[in-house]
Amino acid sequence: MKRTTFLTAAIMAFSLPATVMAKPVDWTPVLTSLENGCDQSTVILAIQDSFKYQAPKLRLREPYQSSVVKTTKGQKASKANKPFGDYESSVYIKDGFYYGLPLERITYYFDNYGSSFLVFELALNAPLSKSKQQLKSKNVRYKKVWNEVSEAMDYAVVEGNSNKTYVRYYL
Repeated sequence: MKRTTFLTAAIMAFSLPATVMAKPVDWTPVLTSLENGCDQSTVILAIQDSFKYQAPKLRLREPYQSSVVKTTKGQKASKANKPFGDYESSVYIKDGFYYGLPLERITYYFDNYGSSFLVFELALNAPLSKSKQQLKSKNVRYKKVWNEVSEAMDYAVVEGNSNKTYVRYYL
């Protein structure tokens, strides 16, 4: 009986889909460029380009592509998010992290579909206090820079509550 139970458990463990046993993906290397006055890495630019009107489906290099669960494009912003833009497009992420904090999604808010991006947001599945402590321990500093194209400052703000943290980059 014990042997049959062990054998059944072993077969089930090895037959689990790869997504269940997925290795966490560190998005930090492709998101650190944002700390330098909201510079954008090639992965960030690919995400941004995929949100434009009639853009092709999002394709990222591995391991990032395999951690994308779904994307939404051109949704009307919720009432709570209206201050950030009229529309939003998101990439939902599984098993991803940013400086050791669970990364849930990346969202762009923009004024009219595909036109002007206003805010780039990282949603972290961690309380604000924990996130601030973790980012401070990693010496993360978000620089402000003058953007000559928009004639405004590009900067980042860390906000949230007891459940979530939002790192918002104002472009």
